[in-house]
Amino acid sequence: MVAQLILLCVVIAIIKYIAIMNQKHGFHNLKVHREVPKKAVHINESFEITTVVENNKKFPISFLVVKEKIPSHMKYLTESSDGEFLEQWRYYESRYNVWSYERVKRTYKVKFDKRGVYILNELELTIGDLFGLSSNTRDMLDSNEIIVYPDVIPIENYIFKSTSYFGDNIIKRWIQKDPLYIKGIREYTVEDRMKDIHWKSSMKMNKLMVKEYDFTSEREITIVVAINQGGGVWTGFNEVTLEKAAMMAASLATKFINSGISTGIWTNSKLFGVEENIKTEVSNSTGKLKSMLELCARLSVFQNSTTYEYLKKNMLKFRGNCTYIIISDSLDKETANLLGQIAKRGIDIKTIDISMNLDMVEIKGIEKIEYRGIR
Repeated sequence: MVAQLILLCVVIAIIKYIAIMNQKHGFHNLKVHREVPKKAVHINESFEITTVVENNKKFPISFLVVKEKIPSHMKYLTESSDGEFLEQWRYYESRYNVWSYERVKRTYKVKFDKRGVYILNELELTIGDLFGLSSNTRDMLDSNEIIVYPDVIPIENYIFKSTSYFGDNIIKRWIQKDPLYIKGIREYTVEDRMKDIHWKSSMKMNKLMVKEYDFTSEREITIVVAINQGGGVWTGFNEVTLEKAAMMAASLATKFINSGISTGIWTNSKLFGVEENIKTEVSNSTGKLKSMLELCARLSVFQNSTTYEYLKKNMLKFRGNCTYIIISDSLDKETANLLGQIAKRGIDIKTIDISMNLDMVEIKGIEKIEYRGIR
């Protein structure tokens, strides 16, 4: 009986000792971080995040809870038996048992269902013992920025209406090929112009054949996403309008670059991210699609400056060999007058109206295109 009592006292002493050591030294030389190999993804694209726990000391950690704060649009695809979702996907808990000088890795597959820039930052670590006699909690920061590109929809699926007399095949007209550079002959399609028919080849082949053109190296397009902040609750860009603008800009940029056109993008939006003063322009090129998609991912409803101030500041950057496509939901009188003045200099400007009522102002000398949805 005495021996059993002594053994019980020893066990209790060991448990208490472990609890005290957990309290005093549990966080000593304990490192927790996340590894995110893929920093930029598309909507609903699955990728891996690995949580790494390192215990760089002799004393083992019998009970560790890692509580990760995650964005509501981030979804886990592989659930762990150790994990628990709390508060509508806002937190994820996982439990660890880490021996001395041990590194434990757990990899999860996740996806995001909305465009944007997401920062995985906050971790809450709780160290305790198996018997629940003690616990100690600390917060830590582990910053990882993940960029989620907008959806890229084939331009052929967009429904547009133009104020121009030549309203059909709007996008095709913007990327019209140079009639001075003919690279070959091909069979006629309903989208081809009658003046491009090669009559001699047509007679020889006994079917309509047309000249196939290539782009000149000077042909360029610049997409301008003009963010407006109104003074009232129902004015200015909202989330729905912003998503339309981001998706359209990304889709146009993809179409133009894949067609071999030097393309750039500008915006007056305050871009979201870990770093401050992120560049709001991507210069014209045929090799910067990722940079343009990233800019579209970072767009926010907030302005760095008004549309008028932004265009006024960049007036001297408008060039005659470039078509400028302004994507917006409204243009005030001051901005419309400024664009009209720029157009009078021989600058080719188009506006795309993405407002709900399609009531953006029309500007003399500038083609207005109304966005009417996606097929």
